[in-house]
Amino acid sequence: MVKVQPNTPADGLINDGDIITNVNGIQTDSYDELEIIVSETEPDKPITLTVMRDGQQLEVELMTVPYGQTVQ
Repeated sequence: MVKVQPNTPADGLINDGDIITNVNGIQTDSYDELEIIVSETEPDKPITLTVMRDGQQLEVELMTVPYGQTVQ
């Protein structure tokens, strides 16, 4: 299981235990697929994640940042 890292765009939006099923409408079946899609997105662009949380499907929008950069 992947944990949400502090001070990243997902911090406070994605919870530990959420299952990410889509990124910008593209189905993701693994963390590797998720990472590829996100890394191919330009920094400072919004992405929409579809997640399953406690049996509910939710959409979460966050902004990408350059690889390795944190947010405050």
